[in-house]
Amino acid sequence: AACGSDNDAREAGTLDGSFHSPDGYALFNGQSSGRDRGIECAVTGDDEIVVMGYARGSDSNDILLLKYQPAGTLDPQFGDGGVVHYEYAEGRDDLGFGLDVQSDGKIVVAGRYYNGNDFDVLLVRFNPDGIPDSGFGMDGAVVWAGPGGGTDTGRGVAIQPDGKIVV
Repeated sequence: AACGSDNDAREAGTLDGSFHSPDGYALFNGQSSGRDRGIECAVTGDDEIVVMGYARGSDSNDILLLKYQPAGTLDPQFGDGGVVHYEYAEGRDDLGFGLDVQSDGKIVVAGRYYNGNDFDVLLVRFNPDGIPDSGFGMDGAVVWAGPGGGTDTGRGVAIQPDGKIVV
């Protein structure tokens, strides 16, 4: 996944050696036998980088969030040392595909979860520290099953200027 901000711009096409110095890039290798997937990223108001996707857990795929500080190191104040594995339904696949960050730093992920028969849209909002926002939906999550069954997936998410969330 690639993302950036206007701050401290470098020549196009060159790595910024000050990011995760001296490399200019950061690699994440979780405990999922190489099945970590970075799908999308966003830059927060304080120039931290949030990477979202999914990773293989012990019994299913789970939403994965990584939060990097501007210098390219994982934010120790976010989740467990900069990493959040979110499982909506134990033993069921939970996949993140869309990401946005609200102006207050809350992180919104759109995706899907397997309900046992097919997939439903899953929308999860996290506080800036990586904990699901208990004031959003049920324990931080909203599920939507479209009419007629079948697979429903949130592929993208955007926050409108009035704070409304569009999936």
